[in-house]
Parts: sequence; C-alpha cells; structure tokens
Amino acid sequence: MAKDRDFAAYLRELAGQFSEESMAAIDFDEAVSALPIAAARLATLETLAADQALLRDDYERRIAGMVKAIAAVDRGAEAALRARGFPRVAHVPNGVDADEFAGPRAEPDPAVFLFAGRHEPQKGLDILLVAAALLRDEGAAFRIVLLGDGSLTHDLKRQAHNLGLDHVVTFAGRLPDRADVVRAYLAASAFVLPSRFEGFPVTVLEAWAAGLPVVASAVGGVVDVCTEGNAVLVPPRNPQALAKAMAGVLADPGLRRRLGDAGRSLVRERYTWDAVASRYSRLYEEAGAATGR
Repeated sequence: MAKDRDFAAYLRELAGQFSEESMAAIDFDEAVSALPIAAARLATLETLAADQALLRDDYERRIAGMVKAIAAVDRGAEAALRARGFPRVAHVPNGVDADEFAGPRAEPDPAVFLFAGRHEPQKGLDILLVAAALLRDEGAAFRIVLLGDGSLTHDLKRQAHNLGLDHVVTFAGRLPDRADVVRAYLAASAFVLPSRFEGFPVTVLEAWAAGLPVVASAVGGVVDVCTEGNAVLVPPRNPQALAKAMAGVLADPGLRRRLGDAGRSLVRERYTWDAVASRYSRLYEEAGAATGR
C-alpha cells in the first residue's frame, strides 16, 4: 500500500509538469485513480527525450503495462518513448483551427517577420537578432515583431538595443486576447522560428493557416512538417544562414505567396482539428481492438 501511495503521489507530481495545452487522449484501466491526469499529459511528450529522466525505471515499466496507447506529437518524441520501453506509441500531431486565421491579409510595407512564442534559450531569439543586424547592414528594409515573453525578454531587449535594432524590432509582449494574436499573424509578411530545438511547432501551423511563408530552423518536429515546398529551412544556431534565408523571402514576393499557399493547403488537408480527431478516433479503435475491449 505504501508503494502504491508513493506511485500515485509521483504521478500527481509528474502531471503538474505538463500544461493543459500539452494534453492528448490516452486509454488505461479506470481503476487507477491517479493515472488519468498523468497519463493523459504523458501523451504528447515532446519534452520527453531519451536523456530526460522524468520517470524512474520502475514507474516507467508500470505505466507501460497499464496504458493501451500513447500519442506522441512528433517523430522524435515517438522514437524517444519507444526507446524508453513504451511499445504502443502512435504519432498524432497537433492541430489548428484553420478558419480562425481565414481573415484578409494586407502586405505591410516594410515587410514584417513575426515570431510568436516564449522568450527562452530554446527559441533562438538571440540568433534571430544577430541575423536581423546582418540583414539590416545589407540595406534591407523590414521589421520584426516578437510576440510573447519569458526569462530572456530583458536580455533580448538589451541585445537589440546594442545591435542598433530599436527601430527594427518590436517587443509586443503577451497579447491579452486571442483575436489580437490572430490579427498579428494576418498583419505579417512571414513567420520566423529560429529554434535551437523544437517539438511539434503549433505556431508554424498557425502561420500557414494565415497564409504566411515560414522560415525555420531544421530541428526536431519542424522537419516533420516543413519541406522545401512549403518553407525555407536553415541550420540551427547559424545567424548568417538565417539572414540569407530571410533576405531571399524579402526579395521574392512570388516565393512568399507560393510557400504561404502550400502551407495553407497542407494545414487544411492534414492539420485541422477534425483531421487530428480522426487520428485519435482510429487510435482508440486500434487500442480497443488490441486489448479486446
């Protein structure tokens, strides 16, 4: 009994490490009262890499034996979960409400690169600022709008100032309303994601839903969805390559339209919530058939 109480307490503690946004469906024996929250939040473990010891071995074996299936939002998470001994893992990506971004777009002058997300080392915004300075020095006219905030916001503002980017980069902060976020996408020319590492990038889907071309680091789940036909991919941690890619997008309105149209079509084909729900429905059916339920 003591071990069971320890296990339940551990699962509750683990569950608290995952936000509601990272939850996905999972099926397991209802008798284990602590598992629904924890196992559901384990379902999309884009943060569970093989070298992250979030679960002790004993608990991993017990969870693996209890759940019927786990959904991973990107291929890297799927592989990591399998490597940790979870045999029934399926790739089910995130989705987006494509209709939410269906409003009219007006091309701004000068062009605007948008970033939306946390201001943390993972996202590579320091690299983006160096790339912006390089692009500015080449005489390009553009602006960068950074949505969100985080532990690096103060340092990034200081870096932007030191690079002479006060009139180029706008720190828009955390917008108070979802409609304001949508308007920011629709007011941009392109979306940029300079991450050092990444899970499944929902912001890329949002950018595509708005018809924006995407410039992104070729890391993690980004390469699950981005190809030469729908995005411009660059090596991570490389401001020179990022500046070159941004310059190419700036100089070619036709390229911006082609990439944005390709991304929008892909979202409507594969990444609407209806499409994702269908995948979860199939996963439940397969899990039930495998266990005779």
